[in-house]
Amino acid sequence: MHGFVGKHNVTLDEKYRWVVPAIFRKRAGLNVMTSDIWVLEGEGASLVFVPDSVFQEHLDQLENSELKPIDIAEYKEHLFSSASITKMDGQNRILLTPTMREHLQVDGEAPGGGGYEMKVVGSGYRFIMYRLDNYPEEGTRKADYKKSIEKIGSAKGITSLFS
Repeated sequence: MHGFVGKHNVTLDEKYRWVVPAIFRKRAGLNVMTSDIWVLEGEGASLVFVPDSVFQEHLDQLENSELKPIDIAEYKEHLFSSASITKMDGQNRILLTPTMREHLQVDGEAPGGGGYEMKVVGSGYRFIMYRLDNYPEEGTRKADYKKSIEKIGSAKGITSLFS
């Protein structure tokens, strides 16, 4: 499932809810968007939203991997200790819990009044939320993107989309 695409600006309302972009809902499908969504603390002040089916597949891959059980246990401890589970409500909104708001640094009144402005970025099987003023600058994102293209392009068995 690779339904989460594009970059979208969203605004948190006074109760810290935000509307999931229509393109995410449409491409992911009803069964994905009405199931549990795992929310993980991302790098810096970001949150990573992962549908339950993708999260469960990840856990299965861990259990069937060649990793040492102690390494899997340590990873899971960090993964689960910072995770939350949420659902989209009937109006296509997701509520940010106090823990999520603390990680995003959006607790309290938004600067300048109104709601906090956020950037939601599709990443195939997941989407990532940043506070708009914490979203990485264009130059940084392009440099990181170029590095990731080079890594993928040099991997055996993967066809490059760019060369």
